Amino acid sequence: MHLNHEDVPGRITAFSRHYRQNRGSSLFGAVNHEPPVSEAGAFSLSAALDVGFAQSDWLLATFGGTTVSLFHRHGRYYVFDSHARNTIGHVDPNGSCVLLMYENLSDIIVYFHGMYANQVFNLTPFQVVLERTVAYFRKALYDLFAMFRCLGPPTLFMTLSADDLHWPELDPLLTAVHFDRMFTALMRFVIHGEQKPLGNVNDYFARVEIQNRGSPHYHIYCMPSSRPPCRFGFPKKQCSKTCILTHFHATKNKGQFYQTYRPADSCNINAYNPSILLHWRANMDILIINDANGAAYYVCHYLCKSEPDELKLALANLINTVFKQNPNLTSFQRLWNIGICVLKNRRVSAQEAAFRLSALKLLQSSRTVVYLNTRPVENRYRMLRPISEINELDNDDTNVFVYNLIDYYCSRPDNMEMMSLMYFASWYTKCPASISTRQKSER
Repeated sequence: MHLNHEDVPGRITAFSRHYRQNRGSSLFGAVNHEPPVSEAGAFSLSAALDVGFAQSDWLLATFGGTTVSLFHRHGRYYVFDSHARNTIGHVDPNGSCVLLMYENLSDIIVYFHGMYANQVFNLTPFQVVLERTVAYFRKALYDLFAMFRCLGPPTLFMTLSADDLHWPELDPLLTAVHFDRMFTALMRFVIHGEQKPLGNVNDYFARVEIQNRGSPHYHIYCMPSSRPPCRFGFPKKQCSKTCILTHFHATKNKGQFYQTYRPADSCNINAYNPSILLHWRANMDILIINDANGAAYYVCHYLCKSEPDELKLALANLINTVFKQNPNLTSFQRLWNIGICVLKNRRVSAQEAAFRLSALKLLQSSRTVVYLNTRPVENRYRMLRPISEINELDNDDTNVFVYNLIDYYCSRPDNMEMMSLMYFASWYTKCPASISTRQKSER
């Protein structure tokens, strides 16, 4: 069966670890042909492999109707073929899946030329990111900035904690699952329900963080269409009247641009929303964000955190001492030392382990992020249609590519002529054929 690279799931689990996959642009061409890069974007096999491995260490390659996986590790190249092969990778009905190792890229090209001569190939780089790593949260940060650019900065920043100390009937696994389901119910039935205690919250972005003592809590950026009435009891300093702070004092006040009236007996009460607190039944905190500066503070302070400071200090000490004292260590030995350091210094609570093993979401958002390939036309990659569809085309038919977002934009109606590509990508998406057919019949 032909594997469409677009069908590869964006999230996979292997050996109790959860990975995110980001698919790059596909590269296509024909084996044994060495064409220059044309406007259509065709590549020679050697050029496609060079470009693919420049983007990622893991590639998927389809030759005709056969798909194999390629990856680069420790200076060597590997080809994994799940089809029946002998020990040198040739077709063998009595064979098995094989993992072939090559010292350089030219050897792989020779192998593919012998196996798939004159066949059309489709090669796609994939970025595989382990969840809860620096790279994983860096991508989430870029996605959040994309939301801010399209929708504007958030209006509210809210923190919801788990009341695990008062949930004695729940073990760590049930606590994690209960915490996840409570948040889902709160968003659906309270914040987006009839009460709408925060106004019409059209969009949000939420991240789960595990505290050092092991308890989870949500950090949430809310983007209401209209500002709700100010009815929160704010903590910390006693204040005789509500006032707006200057930019300088707001920066020193951790991004908060205001102080509200607060008598002495309210200094130990967190900021809260009465309706949300009633339904959440655990600790919460909420702040109003006035501008992009306040949003940037909370983004950098909360979303960018990926590992405890103790681990960061241990890794810094390892790099500054062991690596400098032993400059002849190989890359493998350096990675081995880093791995041992992480295992010795990374503390994982029972609830965090439950989150990972149960594949509960660490990030949630009301929006998805669309990647736009804005390279020049001659450097823009295209994805081939499945080989089964190409075989049904006429010999002179050049419609061999999957329609992409830019194609849809170029084919937009005349009344959308002045619409920018960014606006088109932000507000329009392709509907399934069944939906379009049903809408036409209703008209």
